[in-house]
Amino acid sequence: MSMIAPERILHFVDHKIFMEDGTPYIYVCSNNRLYRADNAVMHLLSYNGKPVAEAKRGLKGVLSEDQMNTLIETLALDGSIEEMPSELVAIARPEGNLRMISLLLVQGCNLRCTYCYGEDGQYGGSGIMNLQTAKRSVDLMMQETQADEATVCFFGGEPLLNFKLIKEVVDYCRVVEKQTNKIIRFTMTTNGTLISPEIENFIINNRLSVQLSVDGDKETQNANRFFSNRRGTYDVIMKRTEKLREKGLLSVRATVTPFNFDLISIFNHLDSLNFRQIILSPAFNMLTPEDYVRLADAYIAFFLYLEKKLKEGNYRQVLKNKLFKQELAKINNSTMRTKACGVARNLAAIDIHGSLYPCQRFVSRKESVLGDVQHGYQTKEEFLRKINTANNNKCSNCFARNLCVTGCPHSNVEETGDMNTPSESYCEYTRRIQDTMIHIYLRLSDTDKQVLFPSEQTMN
Repeated sequence: MSMIAPERILHFVDHKIFMEDGTPYIYVCSNNRLYRADNAVMHLLSYNGKPVAEAKRGLKGVLSEDQMNTLIETLALDGSIEEMPSELVAIARPEGNLRMISLLLVQGCNLRCTYCYGEDGQYGGSGIMNLQTAKRSVDLMMQETQADEATVCFFGGEPLLNFKLIKEVVDYCRVVEKQTNKIIRFTMTTNGTLISPEIENFIINNRLSVQLSVDGDKETQNANRFFSNRRGTYDVIMKRTEKLREKGLLSVRATVTPFNFDLISIFNHLDSLNFRQIILSPAFNMLTPEDYVRLADAYIAFFLYLEKKLKEGNYRQVLKNKLFKQELAKINNSTMRTKACGVARNLAAIDIHGSLYPCQRFVSRKESVLGDVQHGYQTKEEFLRKINTANNNKCSNCFARNLCVTGCPHSNVEETGDMNTPSESYCEYTRRIQDTMIHIYLRLSDTDKQVLFPSEQTMN
């Protein structure tokens, strides 16, 4: 073993101590790694910023010389200490591999939802996409992608207002598959009010992965999602989706608003309707600072509820909520992250005119155009540099920075005017939830980890 220079200064990377069942754990903020700590490690941490020689003197009688060298060297090799404090480094050329396009087939909608970020689905300009634009969109995706599989998402507005184009795009993609020897999959986000027997059969025969928008029980749904005459949509949707739900072919996304923060109740109601996956996503644009506090309370209660179900062996219900698994997987995977999602990298949104956007949420912001389907990307790398966390100083001292990664760029720009700067309310909300998730992770058994991360290597 090589000797560590006694004059070397111990600079520990940013970390937070978590106590679980009387045992201390070190959480490394830059990469999500967790280490079980004993008294010697905790004692060593107190020598941050001091020479190795001083630490060894302080630990004399607690550890032998060899044990101290091993401990310091091991921590150094694992990335827990450095000769200088860690710093984020900006990426000169952002990475990316386009694998999914969201086609805004219609910029218009038959509903008038209270929280719609798309201005009643019109995104500042109503109309429908034509076949030529859709074909060019598919061609661009296949030129850009390096993967063997790609995905076309039919989006809107309400995409089923342009069902004819959906059929034409699927037919075109079948031809492209043969030409490229690649697989193209299809998803659709719909309010469900226009699903007919013909559309139902089309979904089944073409294996469309369909996500329905339903916010919970009848009262919650009708309070936020209604027709232009303010008539509620719950009963219509339940009738028109009955067969697809019986077959377990639909997932659902509930938008969470201050009208109902009882996430456990919302989840259980949607589970009773036989949805395959259940996503609970807050409408951040509707929240006050007080609402953020209530929402954090609600998510903490919900995640603790799912932990209870996990311990009871109710894996079917637990695995229906992707967010619970995804948040725990971030901790389990222990890698440094620089962006919150695949925005402008793995995915792109394309409006009715063929303009390219980072994702569907940006379509109403014309200054966010990254190019078009005819000429390709023009400002993509500039956008990715702006949202890289290496260029954000605000989050550098936050323990949750590698879990949150500044949050949704669109939500940020709506709340603070800067894509890379979340609001203080969002930051506190996130810290509380991530603190809870780390504690839940520390309580996972080996069986729990096998269920949640079947194809991933779990941390020690």
